[in-house]
Amino acid sequence: MTEKYAYYPTLKINHPVFIGTGVEDKTPDARSQLQLVKDACEAGSKIQFKLYHGRGHSEAVPRSLNDAQDFTQRVLKGQAIENTCQQNFE
Repeated sequence: MTEKYAYYPTLKINHPVFIGTGVEDKTPDARSQLQLVKDACEAGSKIQFKLYHGRGHSEAVPRSLNDAQDFTQRVLKGQAIENTCQQNFE
């Protein structure tokens, strides 16, 4: 059932997106988040994706704060962001 709902074939977002995922995340499962990134990239979205090893859902949020703030500041200032779609995070 999870596989059926973890597929995003038409996910095209017109602005850059930051996604930070804890490798140990179960809510939602990190694998479904990886699939989201993959599908968004294949649809042409510009994604900055970061994995936080040794972190679950609650632990990844505060760990990702600096990265998310840096991403937001860059976008607001019109600066280039790292597009991680070509990287393999699996």
